[in-house]
This record gives sequence, structure tokens and C-alpha cells, in this order.
Amino acid sequence: MRPQAPTPIPTPTPLNPRQERFCQGFVVYATAATAAIEAGYSRKWSRKQGYRLLRTDRIRARIREIQSSLAAGHGRDMDVLLGKLEVVYCRAIEDHHFYAAARAVELQAKLGGMAKLPALISGDTPAPPVMIPGDTPAPPGIQGKTESASPGPPDYQPPGGQRVNLKMANLKPGGM
Repeated sequence: MRPQAPTPIPTPTPLNPRQERFCQGFVVYATAATAAIEAGYSRKWSRKQGYRLLRTDRIRARIREIQSSLAAGHGRDMDVLLGKLEVVYCRAIEDHHFYAAARAVELQAKLGGMAKLPALISGDTPAPPVMIPGDTPAPPGIQGKTESASPGPPDYQPPGGQRVNLKMANLKPGGM
């Protein structure tokens, strides 16, 4: 009887370049369809290709590997976090998700040390009165308040026309 040779341990086959691009894209975009398009798969079949690729053990293992390497080395670095938020901001603007874009800018400001933005931005403090050129400033006690001498809407006089009272009660059918 001959001794049997040890069975070789099968080495996983490396991913092809398109699969590697899919893994990299999935880490960036977090959607299989977008990652498939970025990897060069057909836009028409991107959802199916993304689904098929994510069911492959080698693909999932590579994605976990990429994510863990990013988290281990770069997750705590401030510049990397700001860069990631910049990617989120650009994608949000591109997709017309303006609330998400504003939120990304807010988080960038907090991370960048600008956490104490003026209270005016958050709405905690009333805005200062706006001065129009040629306008006279209101007395100090009356800023922001406008009171007319008579209650109700003011009268309006069109240029070259008859004076019209804007009260709704006077707008009866048949004339003024």
C-alpha cells in the first residue's frame, strides 16, 4: 500500500479586476447596483449583477476585508472622516438631496472645529433688522414691530387712480 500524498488545501481564486472594482465601489457607495455600474457592468443589469455578486462568499469576504482595513487605520483620522463627508455631500448635491447635503456640511463643520457656529444659523437668535438704503431706522424700542395708526389693512392708492380701501368687507359685488 502506498502512502497517500496530502491533499492540497484549495487556495481561493483571486477576484478578477471587475469584481475587485465592484468590492471597492460597494464600500464607497453602499449600494450593489451603483457599485456594479462603477465596476463596468451593464446599467440595464446592474441590480441583478450586484445581487449576484453580493451572494458570492469571496466578494463578501473581500468587502469585509476592505471595510476592516479602512476602519482600523483610517476611521479615526480627521482628514479621512472629512473626506468621507465630502463624498456624501457631493453625492447628495448630485442626487438633489439637499437636506442630506446640508447635514454633511453641518457634520464637517463640527468635525473641523467649527462646532460653535453663530446662533443665527441655528435660528436660536432673531436676525438683526435689515436696513434698506434710504430707509430711516426705527426707534430702539420698536425694532421688529410695525403698528399702524388704524387697525386693519392700509389704504392703497394706485398711481393716477382712485384711493381704494383694502378691507375685505368693502369688496362686495357691485362696486366700491
